This record gives sequence, C-alpha cells and structure tokens, in this order.
Amino acid sequence: MALNPRYLVNALSESDDDKSYEDFFDQWLKTSPDPVKLSNVAHRMISIYDRTGRKDKATRLADMAAKTYSQLGLCAKADLLESRGQIDPALDGYAGSANAMIRRGRC
Repeated sequence: MALNPRYLVNALSESDDDKSYEDFFDQWLKTSPDPVKLSNVAHRMISIYDRTGRKDKATRLADMAAKTYSQLGLCAKADLLESRGQIDPALDGYAGSANAMIRRGRC
C-alpha cells in the first residue's frame, strides 16, 4: 500500500528536508484532482523553486495557487511577488486574500 503524497507533504511541513518535501509535493501535484488543497500548501514549494533558480516553475505554481482564489493561494502568490520586488501587485494579492477571508466570514 502506497502512502498518499498529500499526507507526506503535511508530515514534512515542519521539516527542513526540502528535497523530500519537493519529491512528495511533485508526486502529489501529478495525482491530485483538487487544486484548492494544493494551493493551500504551495507556499513552501514556490519558495523552494524560486530560491533554487526555477523562477518559471515558481511563477506557474503561484499562478495556479492564486487562480483557486483560496486565501493561502493568494498569499503565496503575493509573497512571491513581494520577494521579487513587485510591491504593487503583491499588495493587490494581499488585498484579494483579505477580501476572500471576509467573504467567507473568517474575519
């Protein structure tokens, strides 16, 4: 019986082992039918891709996460933009995240 990559990603979320996290995240990305669940844990993987020079991959994942309009997905995209010095678009992303929370009654 194989372990679900989603559970392994969650288990590794507190670990410093980026390589294992990436392996399981990539496996989950290939098999998960739920983009919202993926977007809710994409932040770390976006950071890993970006800091290891895979900027296009980081951007694609951030775009996918934000497209779900989940609060965490919007924040992940905004954080990436902010880290790249794109402050105005990042602020728009943070505002979208706050609006998503308000609409869902989480504020």
